[in-house]
Amino acid sequence: MNTRLAEIYDGKEWKLPKEWFDKYPWLMSFNFHQFNAVRKDSFMWKMDNGKVEEYAVRRVYKSLCMNGPKVLWSGAVWFSQNIPKHAFILWLAFKFRLLTQDRLLSWGFVGDLRCSLCKRCPDSHKHLFFECEYALAVWRRCKVFGKMIDAPNSWPDIVKFVEEKGFMKSVWGVIGRLVLAASVYFIWQERNRRQFEEERRSVQQVCDIVFETVRLRLLGLTFKDTVSVRMAADIWGFEVKAKDIGNSLNGFENLGVG
Repeated sequence: MNTRLAEIYDGKEWKLPKEWFDKYPWLMSFNFHQFNAVRKDSFMWKMDNGKVEEYAVRRVYKSLCMNGPKVLWSGAVWFSQNIPKHAFILWLAFKFRLLTQDRLLSWGFVGDLRCSLCKRCPDSHKHLFFECEYALAVWRRCKVFGKMIDAPNSWPDIVKFVEEKGFMKSVWGVIGRLVLAASVYFIWQERNRRQFEEERRSVQQVCDIVFETVRLRLLGLTFKDTVSVRMAADIWGFEVKAKDIGNSLNGFENLGVG
């Protein structure tokens, strides 16, 4: 492990046991275009574009993974202040992977395919978010919590809204993402409770759970003290440590996990 490259390569050829060439035949044709026997050895990685950079796990992972199109809604799901179990369900919802009963039909499922929330329409992803009158009532109340009055009420439109809005790193940007994820999570949970456990909660009870869950998450965060943060703190009931408010009136504060 302590052997330097200059000890096994003289600038023209390798000084290695013959067994190495039998095991690694590519060594026979591999030569350095530029070789400096004095320079300190370091691990390098050749990227897909041919550029050689210092070795790092992040670079290797990025190089080996297939590069797909940028997912514009990912910032609404994966951010440092999220609630992991909420983020996971929201991720499945964005990818249309939640196991609503319309998907189970392809598996030969036989049973009551009606929505367990309203009992009026077939259970499906499109119906659950948010054509169902119960789910829609929850969403309409919850989006007010996150100052997302202009957010649409159908899932395809919500996806577009999230992609275009981008959710800045402001206190309301974080709250909006938390509220969206919590709303989806608890609507999905309520659907499953009614489907499999025959337990029911009212629209107001679910909204109260969304609010309290997001509030508890906010209690664990540290915010820069600004006017908009104080306004959010009054609404959500979390404490802001006294610091200079300064000129940060636009609400774009840096957030850190406390």
